[in-house]
Amino acid sequence: MIMVAIAILGALVWYVVVRVEGTDPEIAYTPVSDSLGESQTLQVSVSDNGSGLRSLRVVLEKNKKEISLVDKAYPSAGFGRGGEVKSETIPVLVEPKKLGLSDGKIVLRMTLRDYSFRRWFHGNKKVLEQTLDIDTKIPEIEVLTPRNYVNQGGVGLVIFKVSELCPKTGVKVGEEFYPSYSGYFKDPNIFLGFFALAYNQGPETTIMVQATDQAGNASKAGFSLGIRRKIFKQDTIGISDDFLNRKMPEFDLGPGSENLSPVEKFIKVNRDVRSSSYGRVKALADKTEHVMHWENIFLRFPNSSPMAGFAETRDYLYNSEKIDQQTHMGIDLASTMHAPIPAGNRGRVVLAEMEGIYGKTVILDHGFGLMSMYSHMSRIEVSVGDLVEKGHILGATGTTGMAGGDHLHYAMMLHTTYVNPSEWWDPHWIKDNVMLKIQSVKAMGE
Repeated sequence: MIMVAIAILGALVWYVVVRVEGTDPEIAYTPVSDSLGESQTLQVSVSDNGSGLRSLRVVLEKNKKEISLVDKAYPSAGFGRGGEVKSETIPVLVEPKKLGLSDGKIVLRMTLRDYSFRRWFHGNKKVLEQTLDIDTKIPEIEVLTPRNYVNQGGVGLVIFKVSELCPKTGVKVGEEFYPSYSGYFKDPNIFLGFFALAYNQGPETTIMVQATDQAGNASKAGFSLGIRRKIFKQDTIGISDDFLNRKMPEFDLGPGSENLSPVEKFIKVNRDVRSSSYGRVKALADKTEHVMHWENIFLRFPNSSPMAGFAETRDYLYNSEKIDQQTHMGIDLASTMHAPIPAGNRGRVVLAEMEGIYGKTVILDHGFGLMSMYSHMSRIEVSVGDLVEKGHILGATGTTGMAGGDHLHYAMMLHTTYVNPSEWWDPHWIKDNVMLKIQSVKAMGE
């Protein structure tokens, strides 16, 4: 009997200790901001891995008056067993005007309790409190540049001014967003908005300037714009056994690829490896420097002849049968074997390595999202982080990657969109579409 009593007593002690656990529940919310806009959804995350969640209360307090946003009781798993729910994320919609709240200071308070026996069975409590500004006024946008023209597959520039500090500004082209940048002009509220029109976006594409302030209030504005339609060429490329036997061994396609025929390997490389390379190249756009490194026209690869143009649709044939189709997002230029490659303009080296179908590749960041790409190189003579001047030798042409012969694959990108390099070789285009716009805004005293 004594042993049974000791066992029962031990179980009771263990139970009490567990049920009187003193760890506070956890509470957090996103997005974290100092402001609340006209409409914002807070994602409130709560958790308690010990005794489970008991209750959650979320309120707004202004002038000692509370407005309840959430008042939730969580179910019990049974007496002494804690709560059924251990964690949850709740969307909380906050619309100050509908709640009768005017702009100004307000307190956001979140109170969370668990099912611990602590505090005379009221449980552990966690309180999260923050003073916020209610700001329901949307930012105003003033477009400073006159009528704009942009070519299909090309780049445009719109310069605009916003009425207040806005952490997110840019140009929306269809579904693609191109960030804009301040700091070029004396007024920090004036933004350079370079944007691209992809090769497959025509005159029907919707293009708008957008700005979102600290409180999440968003506004948009149209601007005078003319879109010039372009027709891009189509080409047919024959894939020979000699090419397959020379090139396919260069690519490591992982386990199981040894069972693929040369043609199957080619298709996998041309599709999957190409897509992976594009994804890695696109990721570089997030690291662009907020300064315009380049000036005047970009250098064209000297003494070269074009082999293939921008946005050409390529049908790949093997034994006269179509096996794949891709779009060529650059310009192929041929000169002499292992010809030196000059930097098109001043820029920071952000990639200098082997990159999938492109082979040995160098990418320069020219600032504000504009990048140039040099591929199929036989050797690379720069390193990531170098700031190189226009004309600096980056390396030499070659046949690395998916190149059938010695040449340079030259491409340009604005953020995540490949654009036509020929615009940047044209002094009249740069003058009319970039420099005159910048000069006109400077002449306003901005």
